[in-house]
Amino acid sequence: MLISDIHLGRELGYDYSKGLVELVNAQKPDLVLIAGDIMDERLQYIIEEDSLAPLKELQAPLGVYGAYGNHDYLDRPDELRALLAGNNISILTDESTVVDDKLKITGLHDYRVSTSIVPLQALSVDNDKYYSILIDHQPRRMDAAAEAGYDMYLAGHTHTGQMFPNRLVTQRMYKLDYGLARFGDLTAVVSNGYGFWGPPVRTELKPEIVVINLQGK
Repeated sequence: MLISDIHLGRELGYDYSKGLVELVNAQKPDLVLIAGDIMDERLQYIIEEDSLAPLKELQAPLGVYGAYGNHDYLDRPDELRALLAGNNISILTDESTVVDDKLKITGLHDYRVSTSIVPLQALSVDNDKYYSILIDHQPRRMDAAAEAGYDMYLAGHTHTGQMFPNRLVTQRMYKLDYGLARFGDLTAVVSNGYGFWGPPVRTELKPEIVVINLQGK
């Protein structure tokens, strides 16, 4: 399952996080992957609301992994990472992990922090052994991921513009601003996210969680 852009903070807190967990657990996922922007702006709001606590109740036998989005670097990212780890969420920043001896999950630093594709290329995908999934918050490196041999690319960030007519902008900014597309042998999925940024209004696509069913290669 893919989640992105929760944006916990001053506006969205404990109850919003709890509602997300209930929706996710109802789908009975094997694995949960988070494509960044867990935090909105200030870590203190999350601490005061204890907004991460419900995420500890995510029920995924193979674990919960994520990559940072641009907002996650705004305030004490190392402390946020430690808090997430305490709630059973592992953040991957230019790192990989193997899950169930079948899946290789790789997370990149957000594009705003590092535009380099060198870590992407250096993190071996081992196609003969694993199905390789890349988490990259901003949907900007699909072509590079395809060239590096990844099987699946997961992103968020765009909110599909969030409010009309902003999607006209996101569609011009990104090769894929929402949905599913193929880049060579790579399957790319971009979510419009679960939370919001800025004004608490969404007139474009509704908030979502994305259920992904994988079959053997």
